[in-house]
Amino acid sequence: MIAPETIDSYEAGVKTTWAGGRLTANVAAFWTDVQDYQTTIIDIERNGVSFFTNAAKVRTRGFEADVRMTPTRWLTLYGSGTYDDARYISYANAPCPIEITGRTLCDLSGRKLPGVSEWAASAGGEVRAPLANMAGRPGEVYFGGDYSYRSSTNSTASLSRYSVIPAYDLLNLRLGFRTDDGLFDIQLWGRNVTDETYFLSRAAANTGAITGTLGDPRTYGVTLRTRL
Repeated sequence: MIAPETIDSYEAGVKTTWAGGRLTANVAAFWTDVQDYQTTIIDIERNGVSFFTNAAKVRTRGFEADVRMTPTRWLTLYGSGTYDDARYISYANAPCPIEITGRTLCDLSGRKLPGVSEWAASAGGEVRAPLANMAGRPGEVYFGGDYSYRSSTNSTASLSRYSVIPAYDLLNLRLGFRTDDGLFDIQLWGRNVTDETYFLSRAAANTGAITGTLGDPRTYGVTLRTRL
């Protein structure tokens, strides 16, 4: 029988606007306690059977901040960051990771929660320049980029060392032309332009096989948007 989760959550923050609205900055702190946290685990003693169960208690706490700035009409900058200390507070009867043999239960109390990066950040911006005539309409050319970073995390509830997803960062770029009336927007874009190799998930089976799902490699494309 799966017990229901009980969640106590607290948050406090400040939202600010400066320079006549050209700069916004927000910051918040959070604390969440989860009793009978529900999670899916894999039992390596039963040929990798997965099942739903409760972890006794989980806590997440940290802070987040974001800022957006438009110093001129033709430039926008933005960024955000999060620190999240997410842990099993009490999980004495947890399944053991695959690298531990001869035992079926392990104490994961105090260990980091899977699927949550301790640090995450993103930043980006866009610069624009007006064009007097784009197919007979006023418009603009623009160039922008987005950068994101995630620290390492684990992708399985048992916290096996073979399920660690290393930290990675990604860079996306775009160049385009658009009319002021929205008739068309033509954009050349590149995602993961540094061709970073990174994992979305990793897991180990009791056969010794380690599997993982990779994120998208360097990708380029063209997008045309129109509004009739």
